Amino acid sequence: MLIPSRPAYLSLGSAELYRRAERAIATLVDCRACPRDCRVNRLEDKWAACKTGRYAIVSSHFAHFGEEDCLRGWNGSGTIFFGHCNLRCVFCQNYDISQAIRPGSTTPARPATKSRPPSVSEVWKRL
Repeated sequence: MLIPSRPAYLSLGSAELYRRAERAIATLVDCRACPRDCRVNRLEDKWAACKTGRYAIVSSHFAHFGEEDCLRGWNGSGTIFFGHCNLRCVFCQNYDISQAIRPGSTTPARPATKSRPPSVSEVWKRL
C-alpha cells in the first residue's frame, strides 16, 4: 500500500522560497534556460529563440494522472505547459499552445492571450 507523502517544497519556509525566487529571477539577466544559450537579458523584456520576454506564458496547467503511481502520487503530477517553446518539433502535438502564440511584450496586467494566464506560483499552489 502506498503511503501519501508531503511534497518537499511545502516544508520550505517563506524566506527560503523568496531566496530561491530571487535567484531564479536573477538568471533572466543572462538567460541560459535552454540549450540555445542566447544570453539575452529577459529582465529588459528582450527575447531570442524562445520568444519569451520578462514573463513566461502559461498555456495550460492541470493535475496529470497518466503516469505511473510512483511518479504521480495521490493528486496527480503537476503539469504546466508553457508557450513559446523553442524546440520547434516538426510533429509537435502542442503547437497551438506552445508555438502559435505571438511574441512580444507581456505582463501579468497585459497578457498575450485574452484572459490573464495564471502565474507559475499560482499554478503550483493549485496542484
